[in-house]
Amino acid sequence: MNATIQIMAFGKVAEIIGSVNFTMQHIASTNLLKEYLLQLFPELSKVKFAMAVNKKLITTDTAIDVSANIALLPPFSGG
Repeated sequence: MNATIQIMAFGKVAEIIGSVNFTMQHIASTNLLKEYLLQLFPELSKVKFAMAVNKKLITTDTAIDVSANIALLPPFSGG
């Protein structure tokens, strides 16, 4: 069985990646995932984005469990 993670991208991030929903091989942490995504999609380096792991917004390097759901979120503001 292959370990995978589900990625959901929104806004400008989805435009750059070319998809709003995709699956990829498991990566151990959010920092490693971000590095990998920047290698695959260099244009992402021009966009600030946040990550959520299993619907929880993260601000530091976070372990990614097998079968996790990751959201790549563009900048947003409250009001």
